[in-house]
Amino acid sequence: MNIRFIWLAIFCPLLVVAMFSFNDILHSYVNGDTGTFINGEYNQVNFPSITFCNKNVLMRSGLDNPNFGLDIFYNVIMMNKGTLHDWGLIFPSVADNITWNNIYLEGKKAAYKLENDKTLIYCQFDNESCDVSNFESSFSFTTGMCYTFKGREASGVGKHHSLDIVINVESYDYLGYARLPRLNLVIHDPLEIPSLIGPNFYEISPGSSYNFIPMSYN
Repeated sequence: MNIRFIWLAIFCPLLVVAMFSFNDILHSYVNGDTGTFINGEYNQVNFPSITFCNKNVLMRSGLDNPNFGLDIFYNVIMMNKGTLHDWGLIFPSVADNITWNNIYLEGKKAAYKLENDKTLIYCQFDNESCDVSNFESSFSFTTGMCYTFKGREASGVGKHHSLDIVINVESYDYLGYARLPRLNLVIHDPLEIPSLIGPNFYEISPGSSYNFIPMSYN
């Protein structure tokens, strides 16, 4: 018998077996699950600025005459249409020398204060303690006293590098009338002037919990 036929008789069955085995492997590869592992490392992540304002423009304890009436509250504070005489009813201490500048200064003194020990209860950013010195303040009779946590760099991403703050809204010191205890909050670019008028802000009620966590997107 020719040696070629012997080798051919051995090779052909082995080839068939190999083809069946390859078909099984290919089928498992095409139809099986594919696992992907991505390891991302971020040395620093830019954190946005966060601004919040107490909806109570003037605190009851900061006023000499907190019972000035609903009509004055609505026209002067809610609608921002008060005359110097109206403001003199709210701030009688400057009624004899009432100017728009004195009204502003009195309003700022009577506004919500984060500097009070009872107001900023807890503050932590990027696993480090923070305090009122990390916030910038601004005041207007439209938004009340606002505080901005300026954008900084976090050392990483995720919940361990978040901003966590606990704030006392001081609802017991509200003038009442039409306003419920709330904080208006907006997240914005550090170079932006935040807009707290319109639909661009979050309205946070007492008892709510929010975490602001840095994320990285390409």
